[in-house]
Amino acid sequence: MSRRILIPLLIAVLFAGEAGAQIRSLGGYYSFKGFGASALYEREGSEDLLSMTILMDLTSILYREEMIRVPGSQFRFSYDYLLKDWMIDATGTRVQLFAGPGLMLGYIRDVDKKHGLTIAATGETGLLFNFVKDCIISLTFTVDLGIHYGKRSTYENINRYDPTIDPYKNGFLRIPYPELRIMRRF
Repeated sequence: MSRRILIPLLIAVLFAGEAGAQIRSLGGYYSFKGFGASALYEREGSEDLLSMTILMDLTSILYREEMIRVPGSQFRFSYDYLLKDWMIDATGTRVQLFAGPGLMLGYIRDVDKKHGLTIAATGETGLLFNFVKDCIISLTFTVDLGIHYGKRSTYENINRYDPTIDPYKNGFLRIPYPELRIMRRF
């Protein structure tokens, strides 16, 4: 297993144990940003949610013109507050509006850079649909405010060493991209 995947996986396990949370659901993460696995935790006696996602970032695959097309990897953690909760009586579906802060760590590309370390504070908002048949669907929009440490992307000399620390631009550019999580409740 690659170190880029192993380290975020270990962090996810450590956070879950420390939070005193129980797994509520597990499933997949699907977006134009990337794809991966997602877990939703529920704290005892609280309506707040903890969500963790490990994903392969597709920035270099979908938007780059360079010959090297390697996906990046990301770990996302968020603590979400339930803002509104209602039931759809005809189907028994519970709909929840949520929002909250979080953290993103990754080895990903930015708009005009090669792969590099990225750390960001995140904010997300979305809807959570709890269906009667142990299925949860989450539709989320996120913003990432952070920094990217990596090399500049130069098409003439792809191996040129020119490190920079700049704001993470994709954190703003990819706000309109919806994130869909389809999970099974336990």
